[in-house]
Amino acid sequence: MRYRVLGPLEVEDADGRPVDVGGAKPRALLTLLLAEPGRVVAVDRIVSALWGEHPPPTVTGTLQAHVSHLRRVLEPARGPREAPTVLLTRPPGYLLQAGPAQLDSLCFAQLAEEGDRAVAGGDPARGVALLDRALALWRGEPLAELGDLPSAATDRLRLTELHVRARERRCDALLATGRADAAVPDLQHLVAEHPLRERLWARLVTALYAADRQADALDALRRCTERLRDELGIDPGPELRDLERAVLRQDPRLTDRVPRPVLSVVPPSAATPGAEALVDHPQVELAHLRVVAEQAAGGRPGVVVLGGEAGIGKTRLAETAADAGRATGWSVAWSRCADDAGAPALWPWTQVLEQLGQEQLAPPAENAVGDADAARFRLFQDLRARLAAAAQPAPVGGATTRPVLVVLDDLQGADTTLVQLLALLARHLPRVPLLVVVTVRTVGEELPEAVVDCLARLNREPACSRLRLAGLDPDGVAALLAAQLGSVGDRSLAAAVHDRTGGNPFFVVELSRWMVGAHDLHLDSVPVPPSVGEVLRTRLDRLPSDTRAVLELTAIAGREVTMDLLESAGIPAEEALTALDPAVAAGLVVAGTRPWSWRFAHALVQEVLAGDLSALRRARLHARLGEALERCIPGTTDDELVERLAHHFVAALPVTGPGPARLYSTAAARAARARLA
Repeated sequence: MRYRVLGPLEVEDADGRPVDVGGAKPRALLTLLLAEPGRVVAVDRIVSALWGEHPPPTVTGTLQAHVSHLRRVLEPARGPREAPTVLLTRPPGYLLQAGPAQLDSLCFAQLAEEGDRAVAGGDPARGVALLDRALALWRGEPLAELGDLPSAATDRLRLTELHVRARERRCDALLATGRADAAVPDLQHLVAEHPLRERLWARLVTALYAADRQADALDALRRCTERLRDELGIDPGPELRDLERAVLRQDPRLTDRVPRPVLSVVPPSAATPGAEALVDHPQVELAHLRVVAEQAAGGRPGVVVLGGEAGIGKTRLAETAADAGRATGWSVAWSRCADDAGAPALWPWTQVLEQLGQEQLAPPAENAVGDADAARFRLFQDLRARLAAAAQPAPVGGATTRPVLVVLDDLQGADTTLVQLLALLARHLPRVPLLVVVTVRTVGEELPEAVVDCLARLNREPACSRLRLAGLDPDGVAALLAAQLGSVGDRSLAAAVHDRTGGNPFFVVELSRWMVGAHDLHLDSVPVPPSVGEVLRTRLDRLPSDTRAVLELTAIAGREVTMDLLESAGIPAEEALTALDPAVAAGLVVAGTRPWSWRFAHALVQEVLAGDLSALRRARLHARLGEALERCIPGTTDDELVERLAHHFVAALPVTGPGPARLYSTAAARAARARLA
């Protein structure tokens, strides 16, 4: 199937024939899933988007009916017992698989990124061709089926900003190829659509001058100055002032000028120190951060929440944004929400204001009499005023605002007052160039109630967007291993590491360090690194005891377990489902490859669980599984099953004695000889 969301929703089959996906609700559901391809969209968010704050009592069944309908439409050839491969159920909601070849928004972002790199790399002609292909995909307002939903505003704005950026860079490429006349009309349209963006005016002035229209270039500078003074009460920034002087001097360098973006979050080359920090982030996350940063620099503040499990790369992505901000003149403040005992309330905000050169907040006294909500709101107004002041021009010699980037790392460790102030700030952002980036462990972490409430409030704000970082694909793991090990000649190593780590960048890096230390690239001889084991044990320790017991049995069974085997091992289906739910929610277990089966998200989880068992406990579990397999398929002669029985009963010798181990080991050896004969 091919999907188009850069305009009214369109779906085509492989032969290019239009596909009718149904009425308004199925179309809106499909559009919502396509807005975040490859990512889970929670059921709560879907219900809120499609039915508002007061859904009908039967909403769960209705949603499931829409999902079933879409699955039939999107995979018409799928058999009744075949698992879906396009629209998947993934806790806590649904996920739609689509790549750039199927989805126009992903294709657009990919072509725009390639065109951008071509222009920056000195090949403007190729850049024009790529950007023309990208812009040809644009048919109107993106995600039109979602209407004015607040949840769609951020995604729509992101795509719109990518469209504006692609048009800008196309004009840059035209200037670089000496076609200034061709660039002027689109730049005139752009400044009419976005009259307060100084960089667009700078491009227009440069193009007009290069087209031998010096008087028009000076007139554009005059109109820009008047607009900024009338609407914002500020003068043009240094770039436009320098540009005006260059036009008046007829500086020959103007014809070579190609403006650069305000803030570019671009992965460094593999040779750059710390390059492993960014190999783990797909282009969509980088593009999203860049777009939101450019919006903030243009006076539209925003908040971005980076979520995911520990080690997935949230902090590294935030660090990249901070480094890019510093390199382009932003004021950057970074603070970690420490959950250490003794950390004072509002400590992260204190650090932020100190780094921005602002006075500290004065929290209300604990014994103060009065309305607590009113006191908190006064505290918020104080914080808001200080953040706004950090972006204002300097008292002497300042002529323009300076964008501000605030990073709040590890929100799960924040105190209640801090997250309450963050929620208020997101709802009442000051109209200054401000971007707040928040990182939080949303997988495998038991979040405090105040943090959960704050994230829910942020979800409802149009100025806020959330990115859930996922693990690397095998190519990403290969790139990260190459950065760590110098070279990875055997692709099977990357595939094995991907399987063992689930693509978690932190796990990949730690595993590769152990390989280097052991001078051995064979994964079977590399134990679970202590740092990784500590992270996983922390997540496992939060699980209920019944869940832990089922996971231990599953770990001895192998990477994947079926409901049939669990039932045969004495765990009723209902108990198994209840026990596995917390593990699925924690991201430790995912749906298996067969119906009613479960699989460890990382082989490392299985290794930690099995490795922490006592010898006697491990032997008892092996015995339990061996007996369960005998009950599942009594009298079987299947070679693979016989080998599994031999494995379990040999490991269970202290519990079951030598009889079963001898029986099945002999049968397994006989089967092996028969295969070789």
